[in-house]
Amino acid sequence: MAKNSGNRALLILFTSLILVVLLITFIARIGAGELIVVVGNRVGDALGEAGRYVGESVKTVADRPLASGISDYLEDPETLTVPVSLDEMVFEIIEKEGFILAYCADRKIPLWVGYELTAKELEGEFPRLDYFKKDADMGEDSPVSSSYTGSGYDRGHMIPAADVKWSEEAMTHSFLMSNVAPQIPALNRGAWRELEEAIRDLVRIEGALIIITGPVLTEAEYPRIAEGGTVIPEYYFKVVLDYSDPGVHAWGFLMPNTEEMLADREYGDFLFSVDRVEEFTGYDFFAPLPDDLEEQLENRASPLF
Repeated sequence: MAKNSGNRALLILFTSLILVVLLITFIARIGAGELIVVVGNRVGDALGEAGRYVGESVKTVADRPLASGISDYLEDPETLTVPVSLDEMVFEIIEKEGFILAYCADRKIPLWVGYELTAKELEGEFPRLDYFKKDADMGEDSPVSSSYTGSGYDRGHMIPAADVKWSEEAMTHSFLMSNVAPQIPALNRGAWRELEEAIRDLVRIEGALIIITGPVLTEAEYPRIAEGGTVIPEYYFKVVLDYSDPGVHAWGFLMPNTEEMLADREYGDFLFSVDRVEEFTGYDFFAPLPDDLEEQLENRASPLF
């Protein structure tokens, strides 16, 4: 879904700036010095608000400029790993080794995790840790692993450990609780795991993919693990972008976090267009892409891999 809200906000900002310059020039010619100061202050406030709107609408990582053309995305695919939030949510974007995540302290859960996965990285041999721990970056807002004990929910990796075997630090970061969300065993060990394995097989064929994944959190309230603990999502999403030649393809997946809806289902049963996942989650994925390419990719699902 090609929204590019950040681009529209920038256009408004620059147009306003041009009009302001013309206005101040006119006032200066008629000698209204004090009025210029007043207008300048009001304009400064207005531009500050516009600037904040731009920042909120883009929701990107500091010092990570958006690419200007498709060739730039091939050189720096990380520009595509950060979705634009279309809803009002308070979160912090944090860079980990090998992935980027948005963490919501109030809900004690990652909102999304984005990363590029390459065939070379899948050749890594660092062993799985199986040791979850608090994320020091989250301080007291980080959940603890023991809160899941006896809850009936698995500690579901958003970026799976099998995708970070190329780096000991990345493996360690994948076991931080900021990368974990509650999934029922039927999901975590069933269709979700099958989808992760299928994506790795596709990476080995295509060479590299962009993956963004997380819980669907569109309601004001959800059940929690223990009082004041991590919220329990009803659905999870995953979007995948193949940006390699020949051709470019995108897939979206929505999976329920309830056992009755998963019975006798395979991961392909949950294939959707990226547009549909955007409608369901409130995110704009791959927003830096040119509008026509984004629309072409997202309005229908590519054939299942």
